[in-house]
Amino acid sequence: MTTITTFKQWFDPLFLGYLRNKLTEMCLVSGNYSEIKDPSQHVLFLARGGKRVRPFVAYLAALSTGFTSLEELLPLLFGLELFHLFALIHDDIIDDSSLRRDIQSFHARYSKAQALLWGDLCFSLANEAITTAPFPEETRILFSRVTQETIVGQMLDSIEPREDLFDTVIELKTARYTFVYPTLLGFSVAGVVIVDPLYYRLGTLLGRAFQRLDDLVDEPEEAGIFLKQKELVLRELHEAEQIIGLLKIKKEHQKLWCSLVDLMLEKLTTI
Repeated sequence: MTTITTFKQWFDPLFLGYLRNKLTEMCLVSGNYSEIKDPSQHVLFLARGGKRVRPFVAYLAALSTGFTSLEELLPLLFGLELFHLFALIHDDIIDDSSLRRDIQSFHARYSKAQALLWGDLCFSLANEAITTAPFPEETRILFSRVTQETIVGQMLDSIEPREDLFDTVIELKTARYTFVYPTLLGFSVAGVVIVDPLYYRLGTLLGRAFQRLDDLVDEPEEAGIFLKQKELVLRELHEAEQIIGLLKIKKEHQKLWCSLVDLMLEKLTTI
């Protein structure tokens, strides 16, 4: 059975090799100036971190249909992770964060202008991975939607915090971006159109729990609110487990989906 850990061991060398080759091409275009070469290495350093949740979810979705051609799936997995890299670089500018994945954030090491441009390059590489692969048109449409909706979610998140925006921001920035769309994309590459509402509900629950966990780690509030958020995470993960049991897929694939729930439950115990 493939866990997210063994998936990462398989995926990382392929993804980092692909990204290294693309960045080498950009350096050659520039004449190998150190002003381009040095930041390109920082992109690689940033790319080495990360849990690979989004490509793993897409992989699980495709696997659940019986799809076995992992080579055909790779451009989608690369595209998802490259878009995530773009989002992280730009998010650090917006939040003025000095660290990312235990190293200097891109704009802290270079400049905001350079960070914007290198983030844009990652977005361009993500689109290239998707548009040059022989994917169904539905895959390209879904990928466009997830990029657009994630950016809209970030726009709303950049507004002064408002309670009425909270659920929408979580829906766009985390639930759809991290779980719902990677699931739909994995199915689309496998040639399956999903209409089962259980997958949408599952993605939403996992996304909400995922975001709440991040908030609990990054911005712990007063004890009462903290405990309420933990209770909500437990409730959402419990319902997610129930939904996984209802999915019309093999038991071994249900266990893989449950491994995502287990990861979040494990994280919750450390907070």
